[in-house]
Amino acid sequence: MTTPNKAREAFEAWFSEGGKYFQSIERSKTNPDGYKLSQAQCAWSAYQAACADRDKVIAVYKDFIEEITKAGGKYTYLDQTQIVVDAYAVLTKAQGA
Repeated sequence: MTTPNKAREAFEAWFSEGGKYFQSIERSKTNPDGYKLSQAQCAWSAYQAACADRDKVIAVYKDFIEEITKAGGKYTYLDQTQIVVDAYAVLTKAQGA
């Protein structure tokens, strides 16, 4: 099982593209558990929910990347938010939420 700290480390590495976009994961001064950017906070919330069913998340992620690649596009850090949102939608539908 992944510990909460390991999950956050993995999320931050992923969302910031290995630290390339370090400002995207700056923490909020008013809520140290949260992020300054609403996109990061939303993605973190969805990431936590998605971690509950990793296999489904991986399937959605792979499908999304394949779609971008087939269209000749490049995968960017902005796409990450959409990936997480799509994965969360799949999970909540599968869980009957």
